[in-house]
Amino acid sequence: MPGPMRRVRFTLPAAMTGIIVALVALGLAAGVIHLREVHGQDKRYISRLTNEMRVVCLGRFLMNVPKDATVELFGMRIHGFDVDVINETRDSFDQSLAARENEIKAQADKFGGDRNLESVEEINGPRGLVGKLFVHSRKITEGTRARGLELERYRNEGIATEAWMHVSGTSFVLSADYYDPDQIDNLPQIASKLIPNQNNELLDQSGFCIDQAYFSDPLSPEQGEQLSVALGLPGQPDVEITLNMIAGIKRDPDGLFKRSHDAKAGLSLSDKLRLSTLRAARREVGGVPGEEVIWRAKEKNGATVYSFWWEANGSEDNVFQPQISFRMSTGNGPNGPVPSSLSKTTALVLWDAMCASLRLRPTAPKPTATQTRGIHDK
Repeated sequence: MPGPMRRVRFTLPAAMTGIIVALVALGLAAGVIHLREVHGQDKRYISRLTNEMRVVCLGRFLMNVPKDATVELFGMRIHGFDVDVINETRDSFDQSLAARENEIKAQADKFGGDRNLESVEEINGPRGLVGKLFVHSRKITEGTRARGLELERYRNEGIATEAWMHVSGTSFVLSADYYDPDQIDNLPQIASKLIPNQNNELLDQSGFCIDQAYFSDPLSPEQGEQLSVALGLPGQPDVEITLNMIAGIKRDPDGLFKRSHDAKAGLSLSDKLRLSTLRAARREVGGVPGEEVIWRAKEKNGATVYSFWWEANGSEDNVFQPQISFRMSTGNGPNGPVPSSLSKTTALVLWDAMCASLRLRPTAPKPTATQTRGIHDK
């Protein structure tokens, strides 16, 4: 299953995480660098890296990435359910499913009895999707608490719910440990929208892409589509690239520039002197307005590193305008900072090539009947 969300590592003081100051007024902002402006070894490397790009689907968006780059999707979540994707055989899935059912049954219920597993439902979905839905492990906490000068009673109740599904060598697990019992029908409803896409083909159907599948529309902003992506470059282990997006959440009242300014204000003078802003400006990417900040830092051990940020604040009521944070950093070593394997020019051109390629995925106007049929339809 996908591991916990990886975070880009920085070794400057914690207050510098997320900093780039909007110093456009000082003339430190730069425009997008184009390959025609690059010469020598940088140009040869960049040409090799960017001449053959491939397109990947990330949520509602497409992005061009170097052909040999590794792409890991994780942190997938929708309607309050975590989504895990496992490549395994049908036999392996059947064994895991049986083991999970037995594990749930073996746990005592809230009264200490043997009814921890409250319901099991078979899944028979489109394209041969099979599996089971489990509802179990109900938890209730109640008592009294002070409210001013009075005592009031409270009662909180939650239940675990899971959908285990498999098709053609890929398993999908949607799960929530503590869900509103009155909303448990959300799981079969959202599971019915899962359309397998084992080869991650680029589709023209409207929906939210995850790893080896997508959730077909219509989906609403309050369902909280969420996705994280980690990109890796062969031969460049110090380079970390991440993209995070989430729909239906409140806008950040400050934004990247304001947070950056506030963070730098708390730095020591020596830390400020080791930080240079290469670019800080508003930047529209794929029709989405955002803020971009890029910095170069001289670490205490002498290593020069680079960090890049682009953020879009999104819209709380539009799945096509999620909050997006795209980040790249160089000089990340297992035991501390190392000299950037990418020169400033190379890093800027690679960043601009990927950033500029991020765009909404063109889709058909309406989902087909196959996309919207239930998990029990054949």
